[in-house]
Amino acid sequence: MYGEPYAQKVIAVDFDDTISTHELGWLKIMYLMEQLGYIVYVVTYRRPTEWPEDLAFLVDKGYKVFYTSRMSKREFMKRKGIDVDIWVDDNPEGIIFDMDSLTGAYVPAMK
Repeated sequence: MYGEPYAQKVIAVDFDDTISTHELGWLKIMYLMEQLGYIVYVVTYRRPTEWPEDLAFLVDKGYKVFYTSRMSKREFMKRKGIDVDIWVDDNPEGIIFDMDSLTGAYVPAMK
């Protein structure tokens, strides 16, 4: 019911073609969600060596950024011990599937 206490939820927000489409707007949304009690992480399909400077402003604002290196975002976060409740991503395949490093094709997540 509205207004009742709830378990703290985790939101994972993608960077490329999500936050990057309107950085100021997404910062405002992420801040609002934190004020409402959510935990907000940035989860990107990038490798840590792929232009980390693009995401430095998020780290400077206090956000934890996870680089999955083309691994299924869901599986990556589970291995980190983090259960994501809400995903915000322009590419839902990246949440579920790994990407083959040679072909760029999506493949079933490695378990």
